[in-house]
Amino acid sequence: MAHEVSTTIQIGGSWLNFKTVFGGKKLSDAQVKSMFKAGNLKPLGGRSFKSRKQAVTAASKRSALMNLR
Repeated sequence: MAHEVSTTIQIGGSWLNFKTVFGGKKLSDAQVKSMFKAGNLKPLGGRSFKSRKQAVTAASKRSALMNLR
């Protein structure tokens, strides 16, 4: 079973989903945001959303698909 920990963060006017665990360490939302702004992290699926609800729904669907693998 695949497992991925993610977070949903608002940056500017968009909501984005990001992976939060790297090398066994969980990053804080502030660390994730900083990495994104520095160009070191891309949002999951390369997408942004207009609302938190849309982003969380997409993250839930991604999680469900990963659990099917």
